Amino acid sequence: MDILEALGVDVECDPEIVTRSIERAGIGIFNGMSPKVHPMALGRILSRISFGTVLNIAASLANPAMPDYGVRGVYSRELLQRAPVVMREIGYRKALVVHGLAGDGVYGMDEASTLGETLVAELKENGSIQYYSFLPEDLGIQRPLPQDLKPAADVKEEAYRMVWLLSGEENGARRDIVCLNAGLVLYLMGIAGTIKEGYHDSLEIIRSGKALQKLWDWVREQNVRPEAGISRLQSFTNQGKGSMEKIDLK
Repeated sequence: MDILEALGVDVECDPEIVTRSIERAGIGIFNGMSPKVHPMALGRILSRISFGTVLNIAASLANPAMPDYGVRGVYSRELLQRAPVVMREIGYRKALVVHGLAGDGVYGMDEASTLGETLVAELKENGSIQYYSFLPEDLGIQRPLPQDLKPAADVKEEAYRMVWLLSGEENGARRDIVCLNAGLVLYLMGIAGTIKEGYHDSLEIIRSGKALQKLWDWVREQNVRPEAGISRLQSFTNQGKGSMEKIDLK
């Protein structure tokens, strides 16, 4: 959320503006910490919790857009049994719930992993839930070192990294994990026949320049003051390459 705000996306806007962005640009984000999205008390609670609780799942499932399809990461493998059942009960037609493991098979993350095995619960359109897993090698992904995915301490540096990645200039571990998780969406929606195809399709989307163009569209549409957001993004894209040359991208 901090990176998107730095790049010019309005993360404090009313839900109606997010809805407009989804309709016009095909993308939008609801800020779960904002009292405009969730009751103020819930926002205050979430902003003070630094560990996983049921609120991390409940708050994000309370999506004002009420989607029929969803890809969701969960912070523990136990939630793979519960989250898809809840999603089915509240109206999701199809969904993927994932928990990615680090190389040691113990620590995990709430997204698909390029470091180790990814555990998946897939909610089918007929209401059944299928469980399976895959390894990075199954998709043709070389496992990175954990430090290759370590975020920078500075939000501005991370914002430059995002522009660099979406511009097709990043060819390493960060690009791979972004394309893997984007590929889950392409697979769920039937745009790609498999998760592997979705990963490779995502690579091509970045190479084509469409990913960076989508960021421009997003900043323009999810904004109370579009001109201010565009100006902020313009500053990152103009300075991005020179700034990134100072950053170790290994």
